[in-house]
Amino acid sequence: MLNINAAPDWDNLKILSRNREDSRTYFIPGQTANIKAAARSEIDQNNIILLNGMWEFRYFRSVADVPDDFVTGTLGGKEEHVPSVWQAQGYEKWHYSNVNYPIPLDPPHVPNHNPCGVYKRKFVLPKSFYDKEIFISFLGVASAYHVYINGTLAGYDQVSHMTGEFDITGLSSVSWTMAFFVLAAYPWVRPMRRSLPSLFMVLTFFTFVPGNIFSTASFIMALLASGWTRKVYFFSPMASMDFSVTTGLRITS
Repeated sequence: MLNINAAPDWDNLKILSRNREDSRTYFIPGQTANIKAAARSEIDQNNIILLNGMWEFRYFRSVADVPDDFVTGTLGGKEEHVPSVWQAQGYEKWHYSNVNYPIPLDPPHVPNHNPCGVYKRKFVLPKSFYDKEIFISFLGVASAYHVYINGTLAGYDQVSHMTGEFDITGLSSVSWTMAFFVLAAYPWVRPMRRSLPSLFMVLTFFTFVPGNIFSTASFIMALLASGWTRKVYFFSPMASMDFSVTTGLRITS
């Protein structure tokens, strides 16, 4: 199971994220600097890969029930569509609050037996991503999540309705293969060939974080759901991923 004896990330006010990129101006990198604004269906596939679709998923009533080998072992779940919240897919009840909190009130802590969902999926990156930096962008996840890439923890974030991005360039596996042949009486070595980078992703989502206590108090009524609230995608960044526009004031008579 996950370690709930020490202060976990999702119950630690000192840890709001791990390895998360700084917030930036929101845009999706295009192919050229002069590209015209296009519909989402016409986004340049050389720079972005949308990860929506079917993912293997398993729901756990408590984080304490997650097995030790949840990253490398067999999940034993079923396929569910992403993005979606798991309450809409028949797991767990909806958390609706207008008088009482959905959890015992002990700010800033939430219960150790925190409902949890684990998602898994394997991707093979196209050749257009060779020798490029690779980032993953989550446009919305509720309430907190860890990201594992090829068995390694890539990051953590718990800002539910804010974009979270992680640099996973060093975690994508690019392997090389060498084939040996015997031709006539002489050995012949075929040049090494690079295979397509593969990414095995595992994500753990947690239902409650301290922020739920404060956000519930801010609304007369609150409906809390868990899972993906917006899209997720890989992208290759541009030279500059943040910019600003400053306008001047011109007074005319």
